[in-house]
Amino acid sequence: MVVIDLYEDGERYVLINPEIVKTKGIQECDEGCLSFPNKYGKVDRPEEVVVEYTNLEGKRERLKAKGLFAECICHEIDHLSGILFTDLVKPGTLEIIEPQNRESRKNS
Repeated sequence: MVVIDLYEDGERYVLINPEIVKTKGIQECDEGCLSFPNKYGKVDRPEEVVVEYTNLEGKRERLKAKGLFAECICHEIDHLSGILFTDLVKPGTLEIIEPQNRESRKNS
C-alpha cells in the first residue's frame, strides 16, 4: 500500500496493490526521498501514468496521473518493489544538500 499526499489539491490517495498499466513520455525529475534526508538527484520518470489499484473499500479502480503526481506514484511503487531512487539516479547528479542550503538550491 502507498499513501500519497501532495498537499496541492488537499486530497490523500491510498493505493493498495498498485500496478502501473500504462506510461507516456519521459520527464527528468529532481528527486529526493524521506528515507535519504538531504540527498537529491536526477531521475527519469514517465510524464504520465495510468495505475490500477484497490481502494479502501476493496474495489479495483484506475487513476491517471501527470507530472509530479505521476513521479510520486512511480517513486512509491518502486519502494514496494525494493527499488530506491538512489538506484535510479543519473550518474554524477546525486547531491547531499544541507538543510540551510535548500533555498539557494531551489533558486539556481
